[in-house]
Amino acid sequence: FFMSLKTVLKAKKGDCIICWKTFSGMVAAILAKKDQRVISLNWLTPQENDKWSFLRKIALNKNNIRVGVNSLKTKEQLIEKYGQDVADRIFYVPDVPEKDYSFEKIGGERNNYCFTGGINNRDWKVVYQTAKDLTKHKFVCAASEKYFKETMKGTELPLNMKCYFDLSSNEYYEKLKKAYLMVLPLKDERVAGLINVIKAMEFGVLPLTSKNEAIEQYYPEKLREVLQFEMGNVETLKEKIEELYSISEETYAGYIEELRTHLIKHFTSDAAIDCIIKQIR
Repeated sequence: FFMSLKTVLKAKKGDCIICWKTFSGMVAAILAKKDQRVISLNWLTPQENDKWSFLRKIALNKNNIRVGVNSLKTKEQLIEKYGQDVADRIFYVPDVPEKDYSFEKIGGERNNYCFTGGINNRDWKVVYQTAKDLTKHKFVCAASEKYFKETMKGTELPLNMKCYFDLSSNEYYEKLKKAYLMVLPLKDERVAGLINVIKAMEFGVLPLTSKNEAIEQYYPEKLREVLQFEMGNVETLKEKIEELYSISEETYAGYIEELRTHLIKHFTSDAAIDCIIKQIR
């Protein structure tokens, strides 16, 4: 709050204030003068129990705000919740890495396990059941200890499933980098895990994700059926894992190359910057 207030007070007439965090953007939009534009990024799919919903409504009804979302589905859902009048204030901007892509050599040192990590919207019960059924495969997870234990409620993990809690970023990405598959099961249509998908491609690890409109944009069309499974469906996830473990090294490398080519073509920092610049002009 105080950072937003300080920024608005320092801003001059006609200035554009860009906020990376949603809350900061909402506060800045509410406090900003009419002649100051506010670009608020990283708005996610609205949740039923959102305690800041009233602030979002106030902010979205300000003529000087422009809200960035990483999915057209999220834009539709925000309009559905807050009304058609806010439609022109919401724009799409793709999730991209903080720096230029750094692609690692395909076929480097890799362990024979499926990696699942993160906090938001992860379906740990699906991971658990999949690991329990596919005993010949190893599953390595990285999660928030508090959230994971609340979700699993004391469930004893199978011997082929290991979970690490509250890792540093370096430790987390080291686990991802050494995996054979990066598995991302989501609980619902909310966008989550895109950074994991991008990082997997950079590391040369195949991503396998729940079907999700936003995530599938990061896959070339011919690979969408190969690398996505029905949300919440353990059987289709198991089938996909078995299929991908059976492909040749050449096919694996070919998939990675296709994913990277698609990423460079459609999801660069320049593309994201262009989307934001259009909202400033």
